[in-house]
Amino acid sequence: MIHFKRKYKIVSRFLLSTALTMLISCQPDELDNGNGLNAGEMDAGFTVTTTEESNTYLLEANQSYLTSQWDLGVGAGFEIGGGTYEIFYPDAGNYTVQHRVSGIGGTTATETQIIDIETSDPLAEILFEGASLIPKKISINGRLLALAHPWLL
Repeated sequence: MIHFKRKYKIVSRFLLSTALTMLISCQPDELDNGNGLNAGEMDAGFTVTTTEESNTYLLEANQSYLTSQWDLGVGAGFEIGGGTYEIFYPDAGNYTVQHRVSGIGGTTATETQIIDIETSDPLAEILFEGASLIPKKISINGRLLALAHPWLL
């Protein structure tokens, strides 16, 4: 019986000292600068260059970011993308292109430019017996993103 009391005292003292040590050592971290990561100068800027093909543009980002997303102004919203896009707009109109970048620490920056297409691409228009059969297509880097014919809608 004496041996059991001695073990009980040792175990209870050990548990008490462990609990006190944990209680005293748990202090909140000082977060003066958030998580300590700093993005510095992020640049979401991009250039829009006309190519030789009708209504086709080259979008090139300035490359000071970790991740990049593009909204090409066609209603699809932001999509993850690279630093360069070639985009074809078949129809006349104004297209609001946005480039959003993310840096370390989760900071973001966005740049917006408007591409004004004055005339529709004549090769993209097909007229059949007075009905407009203009295929609505958007391609990125040679990949067809969407195709919809009005007579199918």
